[in-house]
Amino acid sequence: MDNQEIKNALAEWFANQKQWTTRKQFANSIGIPYSTLKKYFSGVHFPSGKNLQKLYNATNLNCFKQKSKTQSDQKSINKEAINKSEIVKRLLFILNEELEYFKNGKTEERDLLRNILSGHDVGYITALLDSIFDEERFKNWLIMNTYKFSGK
Repeated sequence: MDNQEIKNALAEWFANQKQWTTRKQFANSIGIPYSTLKKYFSGVHFPSGKNLQKLYNATNLNCFKQKSKTQSDQKSINKEAINKSEIVKRLLFILNEELEYFKNGKTEERDLLRNILSGHDVGYITALLDSIFDEERFKNWLIMNTYKFSGK
């Protein structure tokens, strides 16, 4: 199905359901931001990940049903992605440990850290980490982000 067919199926379902009187109520009830849900209803975006599952659970429309992974799909999970995920996990642990020093330290020590780190780099990493947990937000972040990490 393309976005237009999804839009039509969702609009028809919503018109026939009796649980919610507004789309905003529907969005709040199923845990999808209203601004995001409007994009699905208008055919601008197709839901992915958790939002796809939330829509399927609420509507039971087949267009939102995720295909289950077969055992061979699960076995072919990219080993490099698993390794890199473990490295990121370890780095986050180390970062947290190191930041504890500054959290509990003196103002002068935090000032030194601020002078050494690039605020833009910190913002970039923070935004990347935050968006990576929601596929749609991540895709939007990729489109909107123009900053290149400098590491200086």
